[in-house]
Amino acid sequence: MAEAWERQAGETSKQFGAFQLYYGLKPHERSVRKVQRNLGLKAARHLFKWSAKNKWVARAQAWDDDQARIRVLATNDKARLMADRHYNLADHMSAILGVQLQKLSALAKDAATREKQEFSPVDAALVPRWIKAIVDVQRVSLGEPIVLTVDADLLRSQSWSPLDQWRQTYVQPPGTFSPHRLQREAINDPARFTAIVAGVQSGKTTAGGIKFVNRIATQIPDLEAKGETGLWWLVAPNSVIGRVMQQVFEIHINELGLLEKTKGSESNRTWILKGGHRVEFRSAQSPESLVAAPVDGIWLDEFTLVDHRTWTVSLRQRLAKTGGWAIFTGTPRGRNWAYEEIWRRGLKNDDKYDPEFACYTWHSSENPAISTSEVASARGQLPEAYFRREWEASWEAFHGQIYEHWSRTLHFREGVARLTCPDGTRVVMGVDWGHANPGAAVICRWLPTGEWHVVEEVHVAGKLPAWWHEKIAELWRRWRVEKIYCDPAEPGRIATLAADGLPAVKANNALHDGIRTVAALLKQNMFLVDATCTVVANQIGEYHWKQDSQGNRREHPAQGNDHAIDGVRYVIHSSMTEPKPGERSTWGSKGKANRNGTRATA
Repeated sequence: MAEAWERQAGETSKQFGAFQLYYGLKPHERSVRKVQRNLGLKAARHLFKWSAKNKWVARAQAWDDDQARIRVLATNDKARLMADRHYNLADHMSAILGVQLQKLSALAKDAATREKQEFSPVDAALVPRWIKAIVDVQRVSLGEPIVLTVDADLLRSQSWSPLDQWRQTYVQPPGTFSPHRLQREAINDPARFTAIVAGVQSGKTTAGGIKFVNRIATQIPDLEAKGETGLWWLVAPNSVIGRVMQQVFEIHINELGLLEKTKGSESNRTWILKGGHRVEFRSAQSPESLVAAPVDGIWLDEFTLVDHRTWTVSLRQRLAKTGGWAIFTGTPRGRNWAYEEIWRRGLKNDDKYDPEFACYTWHSSENPAISTSEVASARGQLPEAYFRREWEASWEAFHGQIYEHWSRTLHFREGVARLTCPDGTRVVMGVDWGHANPGAAVICRWLPTGEWHVVEEVHVAGKLPAWWHEKIAELWRRWRVEKIYCDPAEPGRIATLAADGLPAVKANNALHDGIRTVAALLKQNMFLVDATCTVVANQIGEYHWKQDSQGNRREHPAQGNDHAIDGVRYVIHSSMTEPKPGERSTWGSKGKANRNGTRATA
C-alpha cells in the first residue's frame, strides 16, 4: 500500500505533481494559492478541487509526521553517541580530580612545602563542585535525573530579587540567554532613542523586547516614588506584525512577576501591571489615532514600514511631557523617512547626528545559532538585493521596492538645478492635484542626450485650487515651462489653467508603463534629482508595491506618500510617449488626452 504522500490510485500525474509542490512547502507557508503562484496559473479553481478530492491537507500532515519521526530517530542516535562521550569525559575528569586530591592530602601532611604545590589550599573549596559536576554528567549520560541543590549562603549573600534574577539571565552576563556582542550592547545602551536594524533571525525583536521590559522595570520604582503610574506602548504597523512583539513582551514581563491581568483582543490589548501601571498595544495603520495621555516609553517594531507621521506627528509628541524614551526595531526598506529621521541621527559622523539617538545593526551571520553554511546557502539562492536587505540589513534596497536602481549616491546631487544645459533642452512640469492630501508640482529638464533632471518641487497639503493655480503659473513663468502635464483626474482644473494661457494638458497616466519608463532611466543612470528636492528623493526611495496580509506582492503600488513621484512619472512618461507632429497618439484613443490636451479621434 502506498504511503499517504506517494501517488495514490486514480491520481493523475498532473495532480500528483501539484501535490508534490504542496507538501514540499514549509508547513507555515503551505497553501493552494502558493502552489498556484509557483505554477504560474491564473486561477486556482481546479487546484482546490484536486486538494479536496485527493486529501492534500491530511497527506501533507502525514508527510510532516514521518519527517518528524525520522528526525527524532536521528536525534536519538546522536544523543546516545553524545552520552557516551560525556560519560567518558566524566571518567577523565574523575581521574584528574583523584590526582589533585592526592596532592591536597600530601599538602596537608607537609605544611612546609605548601608554597611549592601546584594545588593551593584555596582550590580545596572547588572540590565539592568538581565532584557534583562529575556525578551530574554521569547520571545524565545514563538517563538518570540530577539532584538539584541550593547554596543557601550564596542566596543570602546575593539577596536577588526577581528583577535581579531576570537581568542575570537576559541582560547581564553570564546568564542563559547568551546574546551576541552587538545584541548585548544594544540592550544596555542608555540612549533615550535606540534603533536596532538587523538581518532575519538575528535577534532584533528579542533584543528590543528585553530592552523594553528592562527599561520599564527600571522606571517603575522612580514613578512610584513620585506617586505616579506608568503608561508604555507597543506599536507595530498592524496587529499581525505586532503578534510576535506581544509574545516576546509577555514572556519577559511574566518572568518578572509584574503582570496582573490582560484585557482586550490581540489588536487592542492592554496589560495591567502591579501597582496599576499599564502597557498597551497600538496599531500604526492610522497615525492620527495614536493620541492619548503622555506616554513614558514606546517600542515601535518594524518601524521602517510605518508612515512617517506615526513618529513625527504622533508618537514623538506623546513623549514630550514625560521625557520618555523609544526603541525602534526592524529591517531596512530603502532609504525612506526611517533612514533619514531615525537612523541617520544615531550615526556619529552624520550631519544629522543627535546624541539622544543610538543605532545598532548586525548581519544574520552574527547569530551563532545560524551556521556559516546556511548564510552561504541563502546568499547563493536569493537575489542579491534581497539577500543584502534581509540578511545584511542593507538600506539600499528592499522587497517590493518599485525603483530598485534608485541610489541617493548616484541620483541625488547638489547643484543639478544650476547646471548649464545644452541647446534643445526642454523644461516641462508635472502636477498631481491635492487638497486634504498633499499636492505636488515638479519641474524637470529633458536634455538632448536623453537625461532627465528634477530641479524644483512644490509639495504641500491643505491648499485651495486658486492657490495652486497661482503657484503653477509662477513656476511656468520663472522656468519658462514648455508644457504642463497634469493628473487627468480633474479636467476642470486643467481647463482653467489652459483658459489663462498656460500650456496645461492631461498627462499620460498609464501607471505600469510610466513606472517602467522611469525605472529604465534610473537603471541607465539617466536621471538626476537636485538636492533641494528632498520629497521626490524620499518618495522615489520608498515607493513600493502593495502587499496583502500574508506579505505577498500585489500588482499596484501602495497608496499614499506618492504625490511628488506621481508628478515626475506624469511628466517623464507623457513627454517620452507623446507623438511627434503628424503622428497619431498611441494613448489618447483610449480616453486619455493627446499632446494638445484634447480627446483623440479616429
